[in-house]
Amino acid sequence: WVMKILPIAVSSPFKKSEYEAGKKLLESRGYEFVRDPVLKPSPQGYLNGLDTERLQELETALSSNADLVWAVRGGYGITRLLPNLPSPEGRTPIVIGISDVTALTCHLWAKHQRKSLHAPVLIKITGDPPEVWDAIDLILKGQARQVEYPVFTSPFEKGGLRGILVPANLSIL
Repeated sequence: WVMKILPIAVSSPFKKSEYEAGKKLLESRGYEFVRDPVLKPSPQGYLNGLDTERLQELETALSSNADLVWAVRGGYGITRLLPNLPSPEGRTPIVIGISDVTALTCHLWAKHQRKSLHAPVLIKITGDPPEVWDAIDLILKGQARQVEYPVFTSPFEKGGLRGILVPANLSIL
């Protein structure tokens, strides 16, 4: 079984060469890309297309048969789309990304209890050590069962800490 990735470019524009490098790395690990993202002109220049185009791309991705919807780049722009994003129906692909993609992943969890993964965007993955990708492979293949974190000590807490870990880019929230 091959995991299918649908890359989305619904934030800021990206460099095609950086995307191609990330795609090549993931293909070498056995992932398959459904299609390539499109660089779109925008009057603002800091967005990859008009809001209507980006919203349509996001809606299409979330209702696709892909296993993973992986953000090509973060930056800015997803928060503008969320008020108009319809509720996903049925199975939704796992959304992967960081930066302003955090707003989308938190929205999908808070409103619809949809899972996501806070992990590097496609244009940044080639800079990470292989151990990062080994861990991400385990997570995506459902083989990661427990993660050990360094011991955290706090003057306010005696003993261990328990809870749900929600990784996020807090400057976006």
